[in-house]
Amino acid sequence: MLPHLEKQIFVEKRQRKLPFAMTRSHAHPEYELYYLQDLTGVGKIFIGQHVYPLFKGSLVLIDAKVPHRTDFTKASGHRRYLIELPVEFLGDAVAPLLATTPAFFFHQQTGVYDLTPHQQQQVEEIFETLYNESLFQEENYFQRQLLKVLELLLLVQRFNQQRSLNQPMGVMQIETVQPIVRYVVEHLHEPLSLQTVAEHFFLNKSYLARIFKSYTGQSLADFLNSKRILQAQRFMLNYPHLPLETVATSCGFSSEAQFAKTFKRYTALTPKRFLKKYQTATTPTD
Repeated sequence: MLPHLEKQIFVEKRQRKLPFAMTRSHAHPEYELYYLQDLTGVGKIFIGQHVYPLFKGSLVLIDAKVPHRTDFTKASGHRRYLIELPVEFLGDAVAPLLATTPAFFFHQQTGVYDLTPHQQQQVEEIFETLYNESLFQEENYFQRQLLKVLELLLLVQRFNQQRSLNQPMGVMQIETVQPIVRYVVEHLHEPLSLQTVAEHFFLNKSYLARIFKSYTGQSLADFLNSKRILQAQRFMLNYPHLPLETVATSCGFSSEAQFAKTFKRYTALTPKRFLKKYQTATTPTD
């Protein structure tokens, strides 16, 4: 689906010189992009069930139909840009550039981004360009707006990638990865891979790999192998006469050979040596 040329974006630049607060949350069918260019005092924003502090240079992304409101009652003034982006504005044609659909992008990236001075400069230039294009509407202004919005979203992806893995994950990312971890643990016996799991959850492989490792500390492959080896060890100790081929397929390995190779890589023992060593150690003696 190509972007809809008739779908215009709303761009606003506003300065307030007094404390201000929305009396109640509101929601709308458009995505929202919000940049706090200047702030004297303290601000915060409520997005869904979460509250985020706002600082000078904060960038906010809000998914469509998510309730939100700002509160600047403890600020003597602020200046901000606001963009309401119709869902149809981008279209799924931009999905290859974002490595996901726009709908899923905004679902995942909803939240507040505190930017470095250099990042603030990059973002501010984009918002100012979008504002001017909307104000003057010169030839090809829509195409330029589309490109600038895409540039902004790609910068958000870059900002995320530059974050240290030691920093807390965003709420939306945690809510995304938790069911994936549960799914992997519950389907260890199946031939899972980064590709199949990504397809099951309609995610880009690179994005899945990044959030999975941020949450578990392991790549998906290492996580799968370690869980499968642990499960295989339990099988062998509880059912020592079970054929190794059966243990292998029951734990999601494609063959006994793959199982043996992976087992030795993670335990420094072959399955047979492990079984002999620990079965002997756990055998009761008179």
